[in-house]
Amino acid sequence: MANPFFDRRHISEYLLYGGLAAVLYSLTVWYYLWKAEYESSWIAYLGSGLFMLVIMWYNIRLTQRRSDYKSAVKMMFAGHLAAITGVMLSVIISMLLCYSYIPGFMSGDSQDAFLDNAPAGLNVNNSGTLLMIFLPATIGNLGAGAFISLVISYVIKPDQTKDKPAPIV
Repeated sequence: MANPFFDRRHISEYLLYGGLAAVLYSLTVWYYLWKAEYESSWIAYLGSGLFMLVIMWYNIRLTQRRSDYKSAVKMMFAGHLAAITGVMLSVIISMLLCYSYIPGFMSGDSQDAFLDNAPAGLNVNNSGTLLMIFLPATIGNLGAGAFISLVISYVIKPDQTKDKPAPIV
């Protein structure tokens, strides 16, 4: 029995919506690295909010389809898979942005003061900068995407009384 979550059409949807969420998150990371100021650290968390909005949009579109996603559990799984895809892509894009903007990234030759006005202990070998980029890229985006997909799957889906269990395998 083929798993409907991993057919070609659904994988392309996960890549489309996860990719769009990752690009919006990465735009905020790009701005944060371009500006290179400690006071702009909140911008990466704004990117997690944009990531969440894209996953929410995907889940709302899933509620309008009757044929594929009759069950709220299937919608929730699909939203989680799109969020996981987006997290992986956002980490990859953020890594590429760090390679291009942070001098000596991952080589050990990095400057101690990449961010302007950063506390001295925060920015030793850019570890604080990387924490501010990759923490929202992984935990923030996955948490926001999983939360919104769970909420939308059960709140917006109109008739849940006839839901059938979703095949996991």
